[in-house]
Amino acid sequence: MIKVSVVVPVYNGEKSIKTCLDSILRQTYDDIEVVVVDDGSTDDTIKICKEFQKKDDRFFVISKENGGVSSARNVGIKESSGDFIFFLDADDYVDETLIEKMVASIPDETTLFGARVEAVYDSGKKCLLKRKKVYTEPGFFRGILNGDIQGFSWGFLFKAENCRKVMFDEDLTYCEDLVFLAKYLKRFKIRRVCFMDERFGLVHYTQHANSVTNSKKTIMKNLDSQRRALESFDVATGYAYHRLAMDKKVVLCEAELQKAKRIREYWDVLSRNSLPIYGGDSGRYKIFSTMYQHKMILMMFLYYRVRALAKVARGRFR
Repeated sequence: MIKVSVVVPVYNGEKSIKTCLDSILRQTYDDIEVVVVDDGSTDDTIKICKEFQKKDDRFFVISKENGGVSSARNVGIKESSGDFIFFLDADDYVDETLIEKMVASIPDETTLFGARVEAVYDSGKKCLLKRKKVYTEPGFFRGILNGDIQGFSWGFLFKAENCRKVMFDEDLTYCEDLVFLAKYLKRFKIRRVCFMDERFGLVHYTQHANSVTNSKKTIMKNLDSQRRALESFDVATGYAYHRLAMDKKVVLCEAELQKAKRIREYWDVLSRNSLPIYGGDSGRYKIFSTMYQHKMILMMFLYYRVRALAKVARGRFR
């Protein structure tokens, strides 16, 4: 029987870790181990995790000094004993049949198999993330960098022995999933990435409006890390993708750019990091890209100010 190691890195996750681990405990597939890596939490996370360890001997809790999510995942990889590894973040959860259905559908060694993902928002809104059922390797990379699909490492069944040969880059604080995926796909000659039909189970991805990843301060701080990650991505894939790979939410978050006082701050950071611009093929992204490349800061201000006023006007006259 195929054994699956579920690796869950967690840091100060007392509010969500129980829901996450409960969803794994309820899995209809029995031959699993759950490796929970506590990354130096200062709240009651470790206490909650050890309660699961006491009631089910398939749960293992490892405590370590805080070193970041990549460090925690690497510890989980090293300590796991399964044939496959399934990463899951501590604030997410899975349907009870998911692992059983994934194991039953494992394809050949040239294919990476993943679950469909449903985003769950604080408001209660749920949205199935857009993904095709099958991607070629270059098509998968283009989809990630165009923003059509998300480059997460969780939700896939990775061969454990392959993970130990790749590992996560602990020097990266942003886009570490993307670089791991790139290295994995290229090193082991993965030709296709396939996603299971949503009817057989989902990963429920919790989206917090004030999460670390989504905060303005973190977006600004992580620009340099993203540049380094994209350079690593280029090396791993052999493709010159970084010119197309600026994350939309960093520079094309329209809500931010409509605020004139923020444009100068964005501009300074972007210029300092020499980052490329890409946001898709639509007209407004081309306009922004042109203004950025030609340092037309006043035009940037006017363009987004007019767009904001137009939205207000449309709202009044509806």
